[in-house]
Amino acid sequence: MVVESLERLLARLGDGDRVLDIGGWAAPLNRADWVIDLMPYETRGALPVGSFGPGPERFCADTWVQRDICAHDPYPFDDDFFDFAVCTFTLEDIRDPIWVCEEMSRIARAGLIEVPSLVDELSWNVPEFSGGPWVGHDHHRWLCFTGPNSIEFMHRRTPSTPSGARRCLRAAPRGCVPISACRFSGGRATSRRANGS
Repeated sequence: MVVESLERLLARLGDGDRVLDIGGWAAPLNRADWVIDLMPYETRGALPVGSFGPGPERFCADTWVQRDICAHDPYPFDDDFFDFAVCTFTLEDIRDPIWVCEEMSRIARAGLIEVPSLVDELSWNVPEFSGGPWVGHDHHRWLCFTGPNSIEFMHRRTPSTPSGARRCLRAAPRGCVPISACRFSGGRATSRRANGS
């Protein structure tokens, strides 16, 4: 998590605010009351940094939901259950960032999304643990283009990507939709997938 973002987030949150960390297994946010991730609670903190923010952890094994965040089943939370949701450096890695944005928008009243910059993704030999003698991070599926109120995802071509495979999607405030189908209703994005659904 970017240090400035963490400082702003912690200053904004009240002690009673309910916070969710989506995909936080590698370095969970200690201030989160809940975490949802594919990986188990017992193996959390795999990145060298371990976790973000002052301790102790507010989440525990009982508030750690282990599941595939891209599975097209609603997350096990009611609408607007959380005051704030955080999803940092996860959307670029996963197979369906649009679904995650839709669920994030549904279950939280506000949130923070962090994705790698294009400079980072288009630089040779990135000096981080997942960098190397290649451009960007070899495990990222998406290039993320951020705007004031949106984020666009473009499928990142890697040596393992089939030739010609390209997909571009847009996430908008309070929801995520394909670029060609952005429409707002009552402050939430409504979506039609590119296939018309």
